[in-house]
Amino acid sequence: MKKSFILLASVFLMIFLGIFIGISLLRSQMQMRLVQDRINFLYAFYAAETGLELSLAELRRDIGWRAGFTNQSLTSSQGNTLGYYDVAVGDVDGDGVDDSYTQGSWIIVPLIGTGRNANRRITRQISAEAITQSPTFFFIFTLGDLRIGKGADIGSSVLARDIGFEPGQGTITVNGDVIYLRNLTGYDPQNPQATPNITIQGDVYKGQPITFVGVDLQRYKTLAQSGGRYIQGDFTIAGDISLQNLGTSNGLVYVEGDVYIEGDVQGSTLIVASGNIIITGNIEYKNSGIQIGLFAGNDVIIANQAPDSLTVEGFLLADGGTVKAEGRKGSKDTLDFHGAISVRGREGERTVIDLNAYRHRNYTYDQRLYNNPQIPFMAYIADLRRWQEI
Repeated sequence: MKKSFILLASVFLMIFLGIFIGISLLRSQMQMRLVQDRINFLYAFYAAETGLELSLAELRRDIGWRAGFTNQSLTSSQGNTLGYYDVAVGDVDGDGVDDSYTQGSWIIVPLIGTGRNANRRITRQISAEAITQSPTFFFIFTLGDLRIGKGADIGSSVLARDIGFEPGQGTITVNGDVIYLRNLTGYDPQNPQATPNITIQGDVYKGQPITFVGVDLQRYKTLAQSGGRYIQGDFTIAGDISLQNLGTSNGLVYVEGDVYIEGDVQGSTLIVASGNIIITGNIEYKNSGIQIGLFAGNDVIIANQAPDSLTVEGFLLADGGTVKAEGRKGSKDTLDFHGAISVRGREGERTVIDLNAYRHRNYTYDQRLYNNPQIPFMAYIADLRRWQEI
């Protein structure tokens, strides 16, 4: 009898343990599935986010890009496929009409990013708006600080981090908007009568933070090697600045070093230096409808040996920090500049543009750089203005 009871108890214990182990395994499998679903949920989101970031990169290369992405893969650093993404750009409702619109001076481009995990069980969507613009819309565009001194006559809008007006006994005129990202000094837009020697034709307001266009050196190096001209070491350009003389078929010259330049521009060209752009003499257009871009990985410098009276035409972009003229303040006569300037800015610099070596500085905005751009492989401003998950 005692043995039968022990046997029966053992059977019940085994059944109980079996049920307990079965429930534990089931719960463990459910938890593992929940964990995997959460991982897939994140991968789907990361895929959609990746698609949006790559869309911004394309818009920075071509402000009119609307191709989007279809079924592109998101892979890990080990090469594993984590998910896929699609992005609709502009025509987000699929009716064949670009839904982009303008707001003030900015172009707003709608985007829909769809991300899926690798086994396509989970999908997430993000609705976003990209704020875009050409840096050449502004006569001066910088994320650094700008001090505008007496005698400045600026032909278009100005955007900078901190803007300070310092007219002294002279005058300052801005024929456009003044947009500051942090601080404005020397001028009160609520009381412009207090500074009658400062004239601003447009609006004065605080703008939202944006990204500097920058100089994508690797991109330009690749483009130069596959259709332009790639140069290792410093390079001097003088005389006729034409595609033929420069030896480039796509209009791009990339220099792994500094560029020393002066001459007559005969065709639309982009010259990129990983170091500095150093202007040694006049740079002037000799034909209508042509433009030149001078992009520096560091600074754009007007050399001390440049003429006392100097003419420069073009779009200057300094990714390293400043546009400056060498020499003692007021030691030279006249600088005539016709074009537009973009400068990243550098911490510790009082102003990103310092051309005070010239007593007289005549600035003229070249509106064609915005209305009819001819510089090959331009760079553009593109940032997410807002986004939300659908």
